[in-house]
Amino acid sequence: ITPIEAYTTGGETAVSWRGAVVTTDGNPVNAAGISVFRLDEDGLIAEARLYFHHGDFSVQAQLAGQ
Repeated sequence: ITPIEAYTTGGETAVSWRGAVVTTDGNPVNAAGISVFRLDEDGLIAEARLYFHHGDFSVQAQLAGQ
């Protein structure tokens, strides 16, 4: 996963990203999305929300219908 841009405000950081992996069956999977992280008072991740097109990811990974 490669971060593209990051924006921080009010204890949260939003990161746009792109990623590429190969499944254990050898299927290439490319994805892009945005992750939002809420940080605690120590600056550690307390919560993470990920936004990406699950349908596209599933089709590429050949997981659709499973």
